[in-house]
Amino acid sequence: MAYLEAFILYWLFVVIGVVVFVMMVFALTELYKLIRKLLKKSVPPFGLKGIIKIILPIYIIAFAVIYVDKGYDYLYKDRAYKEAKSYALAGEVIFIYKKVLLGFVYPDNPLFKPLQFAHSIILSKINDHIPKEDGEREIWNYKFNSFDYARTMFAPISKIHTEIDGGFTNPNISMDEGILPLIADIYTTMKALDEKPIKDKEFDRFDRYLAIASMAPYYAMYYKYQANLYYDVNIAREKWFYIYEMVWKNKKLKSELFHYINILNNTREQWDKDKALADAFEQRPNTKVAFYWGVLKGYQNMGAMEQELYKTYLCTSALFLQEVAYYKEFVHWAYMTAGSSYNKLSKRERKTYDFLLERNSPLYYAAKYICKIPFTYMTKRERGFDPKHRDRLMRGAEDNRYIIKIREIEKELKIKGMLN
Repeated sequence: MAYLEAFILYWLFVVIGVVVFVMMVFALTELYKLIRKLLKKSVPPFGLKGIIKIILPIYIIAFAVIYVDKGYDYLYKDRAYKEAKSYALAGEVIFIYKKVLLGFVYPDNPLFKPLQFAHSIILSKINDHIPKEDGEREIWNYKFNSFDYARTMFAPISKIHTEIDGGFTNPNISMDEGILPLIADIYTTMKALDEKPIKDKEFDRFDRYLAIASMAPYYAMYYKYQANLYYDVNIAREKWFYIYEMVWKNKKLKSELFHYINILNNTREQWDKDKALADAFEQRPNTKVAFYWGVLKGYQNMGAMEQELYKTYLCTSALFLQEVAYYKEFVHWAYMTAGSSYNKLSKRERKTYDFLLERNSPLYYAAKYICKIPFTYMTKRERGFDPKHRDRLMRGAEDNRYIIKIREIEKELKIKGMLN
């Protein structure tokens, strides 16, 4: 019965998509006719029937191919919980609609509500056929729920954050504390994927780690906004580090951050042990970059808190040295490996990642020019300098508040005779 119901849902979602498509074409056609009328028919006419005759068969054939391809993977091969996967197959239709829509609107847009409602139905059907203790539930929760936010890095504006610096991800939405349930869901899902057994062998070996990596940047970027509950806006305006203090002094949030890093380190260890998993990451460069982005941001947050609160000298910090190790690993893969899949990303994607992982952080400067850690790689900015003046010009980063703090600690330690 489950298979029949899932089959009906799949094609029902396809048909609904067809109806919406025809309505959109009809509306555009009427608009076109109006424009022709205003222009006194100087624009050549085209018919609604002609468009539908061309597009509709392609649309139906495409979803038939998807059904056969995914159906073979989920239902024919030796997979666990096939009834659950039959419903997941129906959810794939909605997932495709979402991915298309995400290219134009935010996940909080009203247009997303029907799709999110459909996915909530699918998830409830899936969960009926998978035990609570099995981590496969979390994979479907990520794909059909968290994905909308995790892969777009979208987050509602915090009212408090707006009052401080006037900006966030989406200027059209103002939702105080609206991001908190999203962060909690991402963390809970990552934690469950790290800890729970998964009966399905393929999901156990590959998908659990790929999903963790995909979610990592979202938690790393936004976890600190959980401190909104403890905010004093007046203090925050005067003290840039205030939000980090609020996180660090909260045992739950501090523990979460360290656990988050452990989850990513566990993922990296599995990828080292299993060549097939390493190949799966290499075939998905966006996911591989997401891992590096997430782990580097996580270490950066932890290191900043440690440095500020405990006056730890960066060059002897285990957190900083681990962050540098991950950074060097990333730049070797992305910029120094000729056959790296990073080079297969679009120019727009590479430009974004270069900004986030190379040019937008004082990490490289601190490691190379303060801690004297050797690098065989130079950043784009550094390569652009005259070799004779390169070191002097790179000292321009000395006005960064992160670097200033390192220099202050360095000076104090030298005065106390604790540093040569």
